[in-house]
Amino acid sequence: YKIAIDAGHGSQTAGKRTPDGFREHWINVKTAYYCEQYLKSKGIETVRIGWNNTNSKDDADVSLSIRQKQIKNAKCDYSVSCHANAFGDGKTYNSASGVSTHIHSNSAYLNDSLRFGQCIQKRLVEGTKQKDRGVVRQSLAMCNCKTMGTKASCLVEIAFMTNKAEADLMKTEAFCKEQGEDIAKGICDYLGIKSSTEPVSSTTSGKFIFEGLDYSLVFDPTYYSDKYPDLKGVFGTNSKSLFDHFCINGMKEGRVASNNFNVTV
Repeated sequence: YKIAIDAGHGSQTAGKRTPDGFREHWINVKTAYYCEQYLKSKGIETVRIGWNNTNSKDDADVSLSIRQKQIKNAKCDYSVSCHANAFGDGKTYNSASGVSTHIHSNSAYLNDSLRFGQCIQKRLVEGTKQKDRGVVRQSLAMCNCKTMGTKASCLVEIAFMTNKAEADLMKTEAFCKEQGEDIAKGICDYLGIKSSTEPVSSTTSGKFIFEGLDYSLVFDPTYYSDKYPDLKGVFGTNSKSLFDHFCINGMKEGRVASNNFNVTV
């Protein structure tokens, strides 16, 4: 498979930013990067659209027509466009919130995008607790399968820049990583690719079990959340989500989850 991963807008695009000036493209590139890395780890070929590396501060805003041509010329099977939503005048925060996946409203441009989008949205709402805005039909260029020659395409709005809590989340590496990987996992679900790195964990009876091993002596969810504000901002006090993060990413990053155990020693 070959999948196009588009990072919406550009580093200098006017208006595409939080009320306090954090730019949407910075969020989009981080999300796109983590989506790309997950897909590549599964042997899936990817194509970068609207970004060329992790430096999100020097990207021109490539026109929609050029983005479409790049996807078509690369003969991509599927495409996903990473975005952050907004509501109102963009100058003030408001209560609009949530995550949504968008597909084209015209059935002639849709192909199998509905099922593609449903798989992605399902993964996204399983992560950080957000309002589920569902799979939305809208006439968007980056969802036009006919023009891009794709079997399915969608655009994901991971949260609202005009919601203070969600804007703060999107400024964190952890949230963009989670969203990017969830998009990729949804794509893998659609393609029938199972991940061997998916957590097999449980938190029943006060124990923390991962792949058959008891981590209860080395993992304290309250300690882990309090020690790392970026994780607390994303996962809150959700013990299961915190434990999954520790098992999949935390130990690799050298994060400590208990006074009794240091993963780097």
